[in-house]
This record gives sequence, structure tokens and C-alpha cells, in this order.
Amino acid sequence: YENLILVAGGIGISPFIAIVRDILHRVKERRTCLPKNILIVWSVKRTKELSLLSKIDATSLCAFFPKVLNVEVQTYVTQETEKPL
Repeated sequence: YENLILVAGGIGISPFIAIVRDILHRVKERRTCLPKNILIVWSVKRTKELSLLSKIDATSLCAFFPKVLNVEVQTYVTQETEKPL
């Protein structure tokens, strides 16, 4: 498939991080039949949960990935009572 959409809530992002890492490794190995566009839609309760995304260091896995893979992340904070960071 050319497009991949992943929808997660809270800690449910963990398996998707593994999927994205695997795709990046496959891009690095120049494999075929990989998605060209990845959309991650992620809902969390608090902004502090957003640090989970720092586990994906795409450029260290595959420096040229922006040329072959478009990754978009949409995040939604649903229960923040304080001003976001």
C-alpha cells in the first residue's frame, strides 16, 4: 500500500513506533513495496505523554528517509487542565 494510517490512544502508540521503525529499516535496506505516506493520529490525556514520540529517531535510522517517506503525526491532547507546554 502506498498510504498507511495508524490511529492510537495513549500508550497504544508503542506497537506503531515499532512498525514505523521497521519501515525505516526497510527503507534503509532499499526494499520495495513500502508505504510512501504514513499518517499517525494519536490521542493522549496530557502533553507529558508526547515524549514517547522521541523514541523514533528517523534520521539516525535512515538519513535519506525524507526523500522517500512522508511521515505526518497529528496529536490530540484531550484532558489537559493546565496550559500546554
